[in-house]
Amino acid sequence: MTPKPLRKNSVRRKWRTPVTVCVAAMAEYLGNRLIIAASDRMVTSGDIEFEQDQRKIHNLTSAIAIMVAGDLTLQATILHEVQAWANERIANNPTEWILVKDAAEIFHECVINLKKKMAREAIQIGRASCRERV
Repeated sequence: MTPKPLRKNSVRRKWRTPVTVCVAAMAEYLGNRLIIAASDRMVTSGDIEFEQDQRKIHNLTSAIAIMVAGDLTLQATILHEVQAWANERIANNPTEWILVKDAAEIFHECVINLKKKMAREAIQIGRASCRERV
């Protein structure tokens, strides 16, 4: 007996939602722990899609990779800041490994700081346009 489909074909969504494909899996092989990651290179802007040369996986160190999604311009800004932090940390302590937790916290701080900066700029632009109207 074949199973019934969960939905009829006519009920299925007919529109596409653009998504970034980022997947990672942990494995153990011959006693070694591994993380395998993959990502697409598709960029979607409105109804336009195209493949780009820029990768969505950034190697922060030899042991830490960051996968990004969303606005790649903003992500690139954040990645530059996080990479500068990592480079400085490695230069100051070349024998000390950077923890993934520390890299994630710095990435998060950079995201928050960038959002605050964008909000301040939006408020300043709003104030300037209000002054022009008066």
